Amino acid sequence: MARLLVAQALAALLLTACGGYGGSPSGAPTSSAGAGSQSRSATRGNASLQLSGAISGSFVPQGVVCQPPGFTDLLVSISGMLESAQYTIDISAGAGTHQLTTAGTATVGITETNPGFSRWAAGYQQVGGSGSLTIEERRGQVDAELAGVQGAPGTVHIVGNWTCP
Repeated sequence: MARLLVAQALAALLLTACGGYGGSPSGAPTSSAGAGSQSRSATRGNASLQLSGAISGSFVPQGVVCQPPGFTDLLVSISGMLESAQYTIDISAGAGTHQLTTAGTATVGITETNPGFSRWAAGYQQVGGSGSLTIEERRGQVDAELAGVQGAPGTVHIVGNWTCP
């Protein structure tokens, strides 16, 4: 449970330190003006994730934030929408392929942030869930069954990939 809280705090810190997606309070992409500049959207990461179970459908990413290079583990926070709800997907692991277990160091979590608060996770102590996570430099793939945490209903299966900016 302590790793769950640390991962949530790191994700919040990353979003704050990096200005969130696009650096605007609304979460909309911003662009730079001037000769030779590129828009923020040209350098942002991307994600293609499918969810099934307690929440189902194609996750529509709005932003991918990753901690700066040089850290041992890659910390990824992907914000987006599924139907009319806002979610954040948090991923943490070192390079390689990992099995998501309560004794491992790789973690995946999904948090509904609006309109309510629900959380599903795998890879944390005292939390069920299973699956695999592969990290290659600043991109990865996930195929995991996440267990409900803090009263969240059922399980959520997440499959897909992401690329950091």
